[in-house]
Amino acid sequence: MLSFDSSMVTWWDQNSIGSGATRGLWVVNSDGTGAARIVAATSVNGYVVGWSQDDSRILFLDQSGGVNYWKTVEPDGSNLTTVYSFPTGASPTPKILNVSNKRAWLPNNNQIVCRYREYTTDPTNQIGLLEMDGSAVFTPFSPERRAYEIMSSNQTFFGPVVFGSRAYWVEGQNLGTHKLVSVKFDGSDYRVDHDMTITWVGAFWQFSGFDWSATT
Repeated sequence: MLSFDSSMVTWWDQNSIGSGATRGLWVVNSDGTGAARIVAATSVNGYVVGWSQDDSRILFLDQSGGVNYWKTVEPDGSNLTTVYSFPTGASPTPKILNVSNKRAWLPNNNQIVCRYREYTTDPTNQIGLLEMDGSAVFTPFSPERRAYEIMSSNQTFFGPVVFGSRAYWVEGQNLGTHKLVSVKFDGSDYRVDHDMTITWVGAFWQFSGFDWSATT
């Protein structure tokens, strides 16, 4: 994944051959120089979520030890911080955090916009902000905002994502008509930005009916 200033690229190496000496989080300069593994891992499973907007930190998922961890680290490998650990076991705690996009960081570089998935029959997800200081504090938007998963033979979720000074996500259930909605980062100024249609095409979801260039 390319940094915001386009100077560096980061990726998760899933090498499972031998001792897995290259497994983990890597960075390299955009010109191909300076490749370095900055976080070693014991699991092949992991991926990069995204750079903070000032390119000072990288948010990634690490499944080492059989537990899912959201972690941040600086591009030189310093200040590795666990910001959230997923509940494990047959009866986990009632809620679990998911970040499903590559534009999660707020401009303050201290929070991400994300959703809480509840372990209930309720198909909705709370939308709010997670602190990136390791405190694992999630603050839902007020008034409460929720979004549906898009359910079919396959599943996906769009958003929330950050563009400019707003958080965007899709409201709607199942295939068909949905709405792209947004709020300011304090949860205020809720608005419907676009009506849209979602269809399943081949092996991916197709979103139609809106233009990102129109978002502000």
